[in-house]
Amino acid sequence: MEEERFLSDMETPILQNPRHKNVASPRASAFPARFEKEQGSTCALVYNFSMKKTISTEPTPENIQHILHILAEVPAHLDRLRQGMDEQTLREPLAPDERSFHQILAHLIHCEARTFETITLALLTHEPVLFPIHPERDFGKLFPFEHQPFSDLLAYFKLRRAVLLPVLSGLNEKKWARVVQQAGKQRKESVYWQARVLALHEWEHVEEITKKLGSAPSVLNR
Repeated sequence: MEEERFLSDMETPILQNPRHKNVASPRASAFPARFEKEQGSTCALVYNFSMKKTISTEPTPENIQHILHILAEVPAHLDRLRQGMDEQTLREPLAPDERSFHQILAHLIHCEARTFETITLALLTHEPVLFPIHPERDFGKLFPFEHQPFSDLLAYFKLRRAVLLPVLSGLNEKKWARVVQQAGKQRKESVYWQARVLALHEWEHVEEITKKLGSAPSVLNR
């Protein structure tokens, strides 16, 4: 029987006083099989454990480089995919009852912003406990990026990535292992875990867009 679970990977929280001491080991990794909505949570991913693993939860140098490679590639792929599309086309649904390219980019920025903050807190404070702030229901309502022009959003996404990548690239083993903990949960999640989930999440959306537009990227197979 297939084993599946929802990983609310982008429900990144605000700083609270640290509590628990134990660190639970994350379960086995797998490639996100599909994207689903659950009670409005557009960042919840379904992970299918029977599928081929792409990036394991082990923070090896090879896996770290794989993550950094994906994170570096995503903005360039989005830029290439939007070529020849005007603002009106970018705002049209990619398929009936689905989001537009513009809405997906806004979604990616909302999610990246929450993960960026989590990684920042993990690197600057000791095991922070965090309140859940949903990237779209909460953060997206406060900062509705979808109201901005696509070109501005893409430029902003590129800038944020240009800021994040040098920080991640310069981390040593101990810093990749620094953790945060969401309020009310026992398991702690490392900087590596956060970066890995961000990379897989973004790449799934790149594949979603390319599939709708007709071509397939191959970064995960490199």
